[in-house]
Amino acid sequence: TICSFLKENCFRNSPIKVIKVVKERQFEVKFEVSKWENPRVLSFSLTSQTMLDQSVDFDVLPAFDALGQLVSGSRPSSQVYVDLIHSYSNAGEYSTCFTELQRDFIISRPTKLKSLIRLVKHWYQQCTKISKGRGSLPPQHGLELLTVYAWEQGGKDFQFNMAEG
Repeated sequence: TICSFLKENCFRNSPIKVIKVVKERQFEVKFEVSKWENPRVLSFSLTSQTMLDQSVDFDVLPAFDALGQLVSGSRPSSQVYVDLIHSYSNAGEYSTCFTELQRDFIISRPTKLKSLIRLVKHWYQQCTKISKGRGSLPPQHGLELLTVYAWEQGGKDFQFNMAEG
């Protein structure tokens, strides 16, 4: 299973643990060999044994608890961001630390807006497959923010036209 693989190969001798497995099923797993010399990501695809023409891609990234204990709906101290900026120079290096904030930001949005965000992410994935090696795309989480911003600027209509989104 993926949990076993991660425990045995990625998190051995580490305090990191898998907290919960919701459903465990059998899938074909394909690992992508990174084009980078020192990759920071483990990429793999899962293909269902019953629906071989469909797969789901995953990227596992390292993260640490830069924000500390946050109560849902609260914001971290601005000093956290200042410390991260001064601790390392690579932009985006700590983006995985903010996934809970990202989730909390999106969770209260209307279902139709979340569907549009999923559609934008799908388009993003298609563009990355087509344009490999031909320039860089913005970070995916930036597109989420732009999608929410466009919806807010459009009047926050819950029944907006997806084609116009």
